[in-house]
Amino acid sequence: MNISSHLNQHISLADISSYVHFTPSYLSRYYKKQTGMNLKDYIMDCKIHRAIQMLKEGVPVSLIAEQLSFCSSSHFIHVFKEKTGQTPNAYISS
Repeated sequence: MNISSHLNQHISLADISSYVHFTPSYLSRYYKKQTGMNLKDYIMDCKIHRAIQMLKEGVPVSLIAEQLSFCSSSHFIHVFKEKTGQTPNAYISS
C-alpha cells in the first residue's frame, strides 16, 4: 500500500495491517523500530506535506480538509497548526 496515493482516504492502522498481513500491534511496533516514528504520525506528516503543496496551489482550506479526509476544516486547521506552528493562512502568508 502506497500511503501517499491514499491520502484522500481515512487510513487506519487496521487497514494497513490487513494489507500487509500483520496484526495492528505488530505492524505498529515493527514500523516504529524500523523508522523511529509512529505510523500514525507518518501518515499525518504525509497529509500535512500534501496540504502545504495544495495551499501553495491556491486550494481553499475547506477543500484541502475534505480532500485529505479530515473530519472538518477546524480539525484540519488544528492539526496543521500543531504540526507547523502556524495556521494554514498564516503559513501561506509567510
